[in-house]
Amino acid sequence: MKSAADFRLEPDNSVASISGIKEKGGTLNGNAGNGTCSIELKSSPKTEGYKIVYTSGKWKFNGTEVAENPNGKWIYDVGNEIKITISEGNIPFINDDKFDFSVFVSSKKLNSTATSKFDDVDSDF
Repeated sequence: MKSAADFRLEPDNSVASISGIKEKGGTLNGNAGNGTCSIELKSSPKTEGYKIVYTSGKWKFNGTEVAENPNGKWIYDVGNEIKITISEGNIPFINDDKFDFSVFVSSKKLNSTATSKFDDVDSDF
């Protein structure tokens, strides 16, 4: 099972899958910008937790800072693993806005259990 977009559990039958993306507002006003975060799993994704944090006009993807591309987009592309694209909506992002999600890869998910902790993922949701 995995968390779906509405954070309910759904069957996870694919070899590589993405959990529902959690958003959290920043500390300045408590409201997250209304942009979107899209994820593309490439040919060789790996099991990992992702914590993406906005600070001073840049998004930090698991420690790597990415500056804004034209038209309010930030793109983090890790070769053949994953591509993350964040697009800003009409409410700007503020410091400490966050997106969290995880990727789980296993060719035999039936009756398997992942109980290990992902590093760098916020647990205050």
